[in-house]
Amino acid sequence: MISRIYGLTLRYLFVYKRSFIRFGELLVFPLLDLLLWGFFASYIKQHAPVGYLLGALILWDVFYRANQAASLSILQEMWVGNTINLFVTPIRSIEIIISTSLFGIIRASIIFIFLSFCAYYLYSFNFFSYPINGALHIIN
Repeated sequence: MISRIYGLTLRYLFVYKRSFIRFGELLVFPLLDLLLWGFFASYIKQHAPVGYLLGALILWDVFYRANQAASLSILQEMWVGNTINLFVTPIRSIEIIISTSLFGIIRASIIFIFLSFCAYYLYSFNFFSYPINGALHIIN
């Protein structure tokens, strides 16, 4: 069972390795969101405290992209007509769900690390400077 989940997860990762558009979707769109809201937060910072705005944006983007990764992986299988091939193999539905969830977690981790790094160097925002709140948001 573990090897089938690993194989499906690798299959979803190989799709991103071979497609520049999907790789761009993984890093470019979250970076554009960070730039837009970072400039907005730095403008509003002059008038009101907005320390949590960039942290909220990072978490929002991470959870949104993780949800998108899981749902689009299943939809892609339907669009290319590969669902019949998947269900002919000895792969169970729960293994497909686990592999898409694992892929979503991998994708969310990459986005979180990338956005935290960019927010620190672009806006001097350290996501981990709020240790208890940051950990609670991640766990939640």
